[in-house]
Amino acid sequence: MGRDYADPRFGVTKRLDFQASAAINGTVAATEIYRKTMFEAGTIKDWNIFCKVGGTEASVRKVLLAVSSAGTGALSYVGTQALGTQANGTVVDSSVVETDFEAGDDIVIGHLGTGAGVYEIAPSINYVERFVNA
Repeated sequence: MGRDYADPRFGVTKRLDFQASAAINGTVAATEIYRKTMFEAGTIKDWNIFCKVGGTEASVRKVLLAVSSAGTGALSYVGTQALGTQANGTVVDSSVVETDFEAGDDIVIGHLGTGAGVYEIAPSINYVERFVNA
């Protein structure tokens, strides 16, 4: 049973937090660090990266945001953020292409690049549920 436009939560931004942080360091090709299956259709509006433990980067390390269509495993990248040098406790406001996802799709966070600094990150994604007129 779908929700409809009369629902008081229609249009309210929700936040998807990845509470368990991931430590990233060394040289890696695109590597998945988080995956969350969504149980409702929605639109990604924004995302941020909380650097619990920052680092100094002389090279490029990127954190990637992707949507994976249910059952396909294919990733569609919708956001990329270079970390650079960040202090402990820094929140990096990351850019994203507003993207729709369906119930059953996965939201995936990955990283790639080379760096000596050890980062411990916890991404946060803002999205709006897409309601259907039941």
